[in-house]
Amino acid sequence: MKYSAISYVWRGLGLLPSTENRWLKIKQDERGDRINVEVLCHAAAASLHRGIPHIWMDRLCIMQTNTDDKNWQIRKMFGIYQDCSLCIVLPGGMQRLVRLDEETTWIHRGWTLQEVLAPPEVHVLFEWRLGSGEARGGEGKLQHVQEVMIKESAMASMPMILEACTVGYLSFTSTERNQAKPYMVKAAMFSDIESHSYNDPPFWQPQRKVLAPNIAALTVAMDLEGIFDTTAKNYAIWQSSLMRTSSRPVDMVFSIMGLFGVTLDTKSFSRNDRLCATMALASEILRKREEASWLGVAFRIAPCRYLSTFAAFPQTSVAGKALVPTKEGGQQVSHLITNEYPYVDALCPMPHGSMDEHGYLKFEGKAVPITRLLQKAEGSQTDQAQVAPTRPSVITAVDGSRWKVRKENDSLEQAVDSGARPEVTGGAEAFVVLLGWFNEYYPGGTPAHDANNIRAMLLQEHDPEGRCYHLRSYVYLSQRTYSWVKSWKEYPFLVGGPDTFTECDGTESSSSELVEIVVPEARYPFPSSSRKDVTLRDQVIRKSRWAVDQRILENMLQSPPMERLCDYAESNTPIHYLG
Repeated sequence: MKYSAISYVWRGLGLLPSTENRWLKIKQDERGDRINVEVLCHAAAASLHRGIPHIWMDRLCIMQTNTDDKNWQIRKMFGIYQDCSLCIVLPGGMQRLVRLDEETTWIHRGWTLQEVLAPPEVHVLFEWRLGSGEARGGEGKLQHVQEVMIKESAMASMPMILEACTVGYLSFTSTERNQAKPYMVKAAMFSDIESHSYNDPPFWQPQRKVLAPNIAALTVAMDLEGIFDTTAKNYAIWQSSLMRTSSRPVDMVFSIMGLFGVTLDTKSFSRNDRLCATMALASEILRKREEASWLGVAFRIAPCRYLSTFAAFPQTSVAGKALVPTKEGGQQVSHLITNEYPYVDALCPMPHGSMDEHGYLKFEGKAVPITRLLQKAEGSQTDQAQVAPTRPSVITAVDGSRWKVRKENDSLEQAVDSGARPEVTGGAEAFVVLLGWFNEYYPGGTPAHDANNIRAMLLQEHDPEGRCYHLRSYVYLSQRTYSWVKSWKEYPFLVGGPDTFTECDGTESSSSELVEIVVPEARYPFPSSSRKDVTLRDQVIRKSRWAVDQRILENMLQSPPMERLCDYAESNTPIHYLG
């Protein structure tokens, strides 16, 4: 049976003023928004446009108040979306359709990740009065925008809309009017709220949040053009999941297990047992001889104190954004993530191995022993890099700690080989373990500059008798160290903890609500065409600032010439074309 599955958020955007609609209320379901019958009609029309006569929607097809039915359905959820003919994404929820330039919370919800990665085809349904046409996001390929209801709605492929939100604009050419060049329509449906500053050039346009990590991660995970390998896509799944949230912490595991070909017994875990469920999922993935692709998904977030190969788990909620505690306060996970993904062919695969019942990852990896520098040694890391850029003697980790690299004939390495444990100045034994080569993501290209692409884990011993280590931080190394890291010796490691698994209650989340702090964002300079160091990011920012709000563009194009001129004067916003 052919059917379309609906992907939406239970608590979406509210209605606009003076909007009259018919509503569908689900009995014994008080957690979600009311269902607007008009939105359902648009979804049905979109499905029929593709010749698909049925629709599946969780709130209509799952008995939400029946625990047995819900547990059974959760185990089957991946298959439901995998077997559908089309997934229709309603980013704003079931109360109304949203425009391309409206921010939604869809990309922050846990279950929506699986809902767009499992189906064979995914389209976004949105409010649209510009008719059918051809469009692209950034430098992506040209794709079709299909009008669904005349002058009301349209749908387009999810990858294209993601690319548009990544760079901040969609270039659109209508098939219904003569256009010399494409219109640049602002795209913010899956991105964060933009930042405003009077310094942003042009002064009437705010700075766009382009190249957002949550959008980039989902784009890489979908990878319909076949650019990325399995390692990069699995890494992106873990990364995207970390930036999402759910009312039940354990659902953050259940919502992605099917993507890795794993089915856990959902009855074996309580609603807050994200930690144990994560360990169970990781164990099953490794048992299938797959890589530990979760390593390094958040270089700037402190490791989990019970399961250190994973980043600390965010606090989850039904309608908020994923937050992690920092020294300053709660911060959005997406603000601490980088758009970088492993490139296995450039250096080495990510670690394989196994995970024991205590959450310890057992694997072998190329490594070099190091010693903690308790006081800043004479000469900075920059000095060391200038003296020996291909083989640094001092390394600074992401957490700010500084370490001296031991020579091959040093007593520590000999001691590790023999099983003895000598006294080490500055603390316990520690290693820098090669993780791999990482490239920055950009739609349609890869930056060529040296971005310290080689990444490594900093492991520190906490149990000498069991030879157990925990992941303390990460290390960035220059491309120039390539030959050096390739020459590192292989060592066996057992990494987990450092706190014992029985000391936790299954979740790291604090009992108190995290309060998000406001972090001042970097103001990007408007790049001049005469500059020689204009980067891909500069180019994206420059173009996105000239994108036009969708509603302004629609009003101006559909008004008579004289009214259009008045609208132009009142809006003080010019229409710009992609040139």
